[in-house]
Amino acid sequence: MNKEEKIGYRTIARKFNSWGIKTTRGKTWSSGSVYSVLKRKTQSEERIGDRKKNQPSKLENFRIEYFYV
Repeated sequence: MNKEEKIGYRTIARKFNSWGIKTTRGKTWSSGSVYSVLKRKTQSEERIGDRKKNQPSKLENFRIEYFYV
């Protein structure tokens, strides 16, 4: 499958079920469950992205020391 090829939620659900992959609750996949997982992933990435924008990080005076016994 190349990058531009698009597949639907139903196709993804069928593939997961044919491969024996279960949902986190041990059920079979449906198009709705695939949609929900992908939607939550997108929402999570957006929240993490917003957090990174609002809270810049700064690292100073960083040093690692190894002690051999």
